[in-house]
Amino acid sequence: MTMNTLKMPVYIKRYAESSKDLNTEIQKELKNVQESLSDIKRLTSLSHLLRYPDAIGIRNNDSIANIKDLNVKEVGHALISQIEVDRLFPLMNNLTISGTGSATGIIVLINSNNELLLKASEGIANHIASNKSFRINDNILKWIIKNGNPLIVNDINKDPRFKQDQSDWILGKTILYVPIKVKEKVVGIVSVSNKKSGDVYGAADVRFLETIATYAAIAIGNSHLSERLKNGNALEQLTLNYYDEKNRYLPATLRSIKSGAFAGCDLYLQTIVNNEAKHLLYCKGFKLLEDERKESFVKKNINRIYVAKNGTEQYLRYMETNMDRFVRDETVSLQERARMLYDIASNIIKDAYKNIDINVIIERVRDWTTTLLDFVLVNQDKHAHLIKVLKYNGKVFNHSANMAILGILFGHYLGYSKKELAILGTGILLHDIGATCLSTNTIEEETPEKLSKQEKETYKKHAEFGFFLLSKNTLVPEEACLIARQHHEQLNGKGYPEGIIGEKIHPYSRITHLLDEYERQMSTDSKYEQNPAFKVLQHMVGKMDGSFDNDILKKFISFLNTSINAISI
Repeated sequence: MTMNTLKMPVYIKRYAESSKDLNTEIQKELKNVQESLSDIKRLTSLSHLLRYPDAIGIRNNDSIANIKDLNVKEVGHALISQIEVDRLFPLMNNLTISGTGSATGIIVLINSNNELLLKASEGIANHIASNKSFRINDNILKWIIKNGNPLIVNDINKDPRFKQDQSDWILGKTILYVPIKVKEKVVGIVSVSNKKSGDVYGAADVRFLETIATYAAIAIGNSHLSERLKNGNALEQLTLNYYDEKNRYLPATLRSIKSGAFAGCDLYLQTIVNNEAKHLLYCKGFKLLEDERKESFVKKNINRIYVAKNGTEQYLRYMETNMDRFVRDETVSLQERARMLYDIASNIIKDAYKNIDINVIIERVRDWTTTLLDFVLVNQDKHAHLIKVLKYNGKVFNHSANMAILGILFGHYLGYSKKELAILGTGILLHDIGATCLSTNTIEEETPEKLSKQEKETYKKHAEFGFFLLSKNTLVPEEACLIARQHHEQLNGKGYPEGIIGEKIHPYSRITHLLDEYERQMSTDSKYEQNPAFKVLQHMVGKMDGSFDNDILKKFISFLNTSINAISI
């Protein structure tokens, strides 16, 4: 924060006016410090003590550690407040040189190439100061980085541990080095050399530099966080990229167009005409795998293959291809991540009803389930957020997404392993996949009482159709296939398609049958009831006796009541 962004306090105004009598160099230094510190009060006391030590009876070569009037924590807070980290280092270097009464000082950071990046320097050769990065070929710096401890060298020429092979930036023979650490990792070094008094560096000097280095490390961490916040989190960045009107196309990967979210989308070939990108329709997506020549061309030119941005469904497919990116970003709220995962699941099922290859849908469901499990298993606090995003509206797409999320959370409550949860989640999200073989009218009227007798009989076939579709894919476990076939079977044998009873119904299918009924009734009653979950469960316990596995039903009620704590029973 600079001076012109604040209303200048009276005491600062007086101080600024008094500085007119200072020589140009001091005024320039004062201006630099003023621009570097956002806290004007700390700026005044710090600048005054550093530049006018005689005013309080302190000799120029005294250490700041001995100046009682200057609270080092005040200096530290000033450093932390410095968000523009590149402006931090000259200030920090000035503090360490002045505070230790040294002639020279440098601050270096370690970059990703394991090179030293010179961020600030004072009193060293110009050609070194202008050389912003250099290899770590100095034995002393290597020692600091490896050991992570401060080091005092009283005479560089006589110390047998080190070779003076970087003498251009060492003025004199006494040197003090202190590492800058972030999360126990050395990310930089602050160094001063050649005390003007001729003394060697002592414990007080080490403590002072360590204090400054600690606060500088916090400032560096804050600047990284600030940069992330300024640029937006992963979800915001992806959303802005999708809705950027300057570019109406998205780059595609081979997997995304063969077995991922963009499978079935029209493919565009990017060409450059007069230094401007043009996108020409190359082929209809569903024709890609039918033509070996086209598929071979796409593989060789995948960096030039794009898909069009065309609405919310395509946006959700784009987010689906980037699930790992936003799910792992802790700056994205849990609620936002939960809502996006839910919307992606609904969109996958919606795509299943558009005659997209069933094997592609299966692959997308498996990827989604894996991502959701990673999200769920890390922290149980996320369970309530997932419960809150469920939409009980009677739509077939939301119906499957609601059940899949409830099923995975319930399975986790029951103590299922990650492998078991993956099978359960995949099977539940695909439990109604057989309905894609039915007419649109039958699919849209899912509530049994709204269907004619003939439509009811037709609709019952979706269980067998779903089992058949899933069984053809070798990647779908048998238990998941059975969910599609048995999720309408009842424990008392009154279900369909086979009317089997008791233990002949797989436990996963019994869970799915319970969730299916719960979700359907919630979608019917939640608009009208103040506490719909209680009413639905009351009906399931009282009027559907014999339909469910009583042990599973009791555990499900306990799951909703105590584990999730998001629905009042």
